[in-house]
Amino acid sequence: MVLCLSRSEYILIAILAVLKAGACYVPIDPGFPNDRISYVLENSQTKLVLTNEEYLAKFSTIQQTDASTNSDILAIDSIFIY
Repeated sequence: MVLCLSRSEYILIAILAVLKAGACYVPIDPGFPNDRISYVLENSQTKLVLTNEEYLAKFSTIQQTDASTNSDILAIDSIFIY
């Protein structure tokens, strides 16, 4: 799992959820260039990217330019819990 989140309460929630699930995560700084993010996604062979809504466009651009990065992208701050 890859976490690409801005500094907010969502990053703490995401880290705790990943660790509680027994998974591991690779942190990515949202300020990284697209080539570096694409490299990390390709080499980690991640299945899921947790990010903020503001970075969804960045990840969709990366997936369009690099076909080997076919991860699911989920905006953690758009999930509604009732």
